Amino acid sequence: GDTVKIPPDATLVPPPTTAPPVLTVPALVGLTDGSEDMLDEVGLATEVTYQELPAGDPGDGTVLEQAVPAQTAVNSGDTVAIVVGVARAGT
Repeated sequence: GDTVKIPPDATLVPPPTTAPPVLTVPALVGLTDGSEDMLDEVGLATEVTYQELPAGDPGDGTVLEQAVPAQTAVNSGDTVAIVVGVARAGT
């Protein structure tokens, strides 16, 4: 076969990887509006579940839990499920 000589000053570039970038999940518990935007900005999808709370509950509109713990490494495009509190309307 043919021998290919690589000049000593050549820069070898590794082939591009097809693996999605690894991201770190932000801490969302306790946040109000904007948690979905935070996930979207880092390249993650959000699956929101709402949990009914008593009227006047301080957890209204707040992320109560997240399925993937903060600082967990995930792949770009992964979905992070969160639970958002919704206070029942006062009567």
